Amino acid sequence: MKKLTIKSIEAGYEQKAYGNAGYLSGRKFFTRAQRSTADRMVLAIANAEGWTEADLFAWTNSKLGRWFADAVTDSGRKWNETASLITIREVA
Repeated sequence: MKKLTIKSIEAGYEQKAYGNAGYLSGRKFFTRAQRSTADRMVLAIANAEGWTEADLFAWTNSKLGRWFADAVTDSGRKWNETASLITIREVA
């Protein structure tokens, strides 16, 4: 199984089906530190669960992915990595 990387996430922006939504849309508003941490969390779980690039894109372009992105930015409040990790595991 091919290991998913940051490039795998970013490739989603080039997909015809990308609807300017989901995690992909939300991550545009992350700080560099938020993006780094959140991307690592997403990739760790995606790789552990054996997701394909298609699976990753489906999640990063979904409402559930956007909810995770919103948890990261938390409307400007400090976010809790543990709670966010639970959120992504539950929706994956």
